[in-house]
Amino acid sequence: MTDAASDQLAWEARRRPFAAGAAVLAALLFFGGNVYLSAAVGQQPRGIGQQLAVLDRESTDYLVAAMLLAGAYLLLGLTLAFLYRAIKHRRPQLPTAALALTVFGAVVAPVVAVVTQVAAQDLAAEFLASGPRTAARANDLRRDSTALQIVSGFGFAANLALGVAMVLICLNALRSGLLSRFMGALGVGIGILLAVPLIGNRLVPLLFLFWLGALAAVLLDRWPGGRGRAWDTGEATPWPSMAEQNAALKRRREALDRDGDPDSTEEDRETYAGADDAPKTTGADVQSGNGARAAPSRAKRKRGRRR
Repeated sequence: MTDAASDQLAWEARRRPFAAGAAVLAALLFFGGNVYLSAAVGQQPRGIGQQLAVLDRESTDYLVAAMLLAGAYLLLGLTLAFLYRAIKHRRPQLPTAALALTVFGAVVAPVVAVVTQVAAQDLAAEFLASGPRTAARANDLRRDSTALQIVSGFGFAANLALGVAMVLICLNALRSGLLSRFMGALGVGIGILLAVPLIGNRLVPLLFLFWLGALAAVLLDRWPGGRGRAWDTGEATPWPSMAEQNAALKRRREALDRDGDPDSTEEDRETYAGADDAPKTTGADVQSGNGARAAPSRAKRKRGRRR
């Protein structure tokens, strides 16, 4: 292993717990923000007029949900930045633009989430203060709001940047062996939904909850069946397929049947070693009643290990 690979693995070992923690917290904030808002507001109002009325009445709850979403975007950016560096070492073909898009989205999206709510609350207050409370007037106020138009534009750009960054990072993580095919494909799908929020706005928090939680398990080496060897070698190594994992499991079982349980304690191994050194009985010993001192057979020792 080269010095560069050793330094990279040492850096990853130090940063992995923080990246895993950021992934878990981001997942909880994405999901918790939506749950909190649903519990606080209840049934979603219909029509823009009712929406503005509820927004004005529950302004604090909407702002809290926006702040939770802002924190989730920021933590998502930190997690993607860690993945970017890990992938870049193993697969230099990863475009540098992926990091720039991650930084832009992770910085702009939190600001947009909070500022959007503030601008929307000002619009709701103006709508309820005077004039007819009709849908036509509400649409006119929203269309004439310069702040909302500007913030909406930045919000679309931030979501697009994060979505494209996720597609690039997850696709290259799959190719470098840092993520399985399922995890990589799911990340690409989430990136597409994030870039086009109109087609998956309600689905994204649930997908983030699963994907980020699974990513944390990979980072902490708690993924069922083990994670890809690329995390240990520092080189691009394909994640083992299901057939390869089954073959490895079969070889391990055969090794257990042949050599015994590798998880047995030192005391057990000394006991079995002592049994091997016990004096062997002869036919005369059996006839004279000394058969009780006979060493256990190999088959019995193996059964004892398995228990």
